[in-house]
Amino acid sequence: MKRTLLLIATVLLVTSLAAQPFILKELNGNDITNDTVDVYGLSTDPYLAFEIDVTNNTDVARNVVVRKEHLDIPEGVTVVMCWYSCYSPDTYLTPEPIMVQPNETRTEFVEDLYFPGDTFGTYIAKFVFFDLENTRDSSYVVVKHHIGGVGMEDKSPAKTAYISNAYPNPAASTVNFDITLPENVINSKIQISNLLGTIIKVVDIKPQGNRVSVNVSDLKNGVYFYSLTVNNNATITRKFVVNR
Repeated sequence: MKRTLLLIATVLLVTSLAAQPFILKELNGNDITNDTVDVYGLSTDPYLAFEIDVTNNTDVARNVVVRKEHLDIPEGVTVVMCWYSCYSPDTYLTPEPIMVQPNETRTEFVEDLYFPGDTFGTYIAKFVFFDLENTRDSSYVVVKHHIGGVGMEDKSPAKTAYISNAYPNPAASTVNFDITLPENVINSKIQISNLLGTIIKVVDIKPQGNRVSVNVSDLKNGVYFYSLTVNNNATITRKFVVNR
């Protein structure tokens, strides 16, 4: 009898794990579906951005929306969701669903955490991705934002240099970036690559500049990655979309 119950429990567990309707991943490919992820930032940053790739893990198309839950977000700290379009901080449910085909991965989700200067602490938000026609089909991720001082740089090496989210995003002809570089920079550049990882554009950055504009009128519509490279080391990788 115990063996039978154990077998049933195992089957139910395996079925539950295999039945996740949506797979959520970080840019580096880490699976964060129904998990908690830690994101680090500095109190001197203007905001902290986090991006999630969403894959439809079923054999039917899904109309996907995202619900935001403030688990520990105090007054003065705001959370903005972008699900193709970006919405105001008081939007807790994305009003426009995105149709995601079977086994398709969508890269449009970005979360921005805005906080006052010299802020220290941990702020927690939860994001639930679900099918608009069947709300029980859902997957979630809890994001812990750790904001601290310069002593946290060892946990967040990308903070020795800073590049903003691309704007406008989607871009039609030109995409812009705000840049902050550390001292003693030998060389720095922005590398743009396609979904296959092929570098298709490289732009050198002048140390004294804090804004870089890149012509993307020659790129086809689609999703691209951009990396800030300082002293031949890639420090930050994010995404932008070309759509015209």
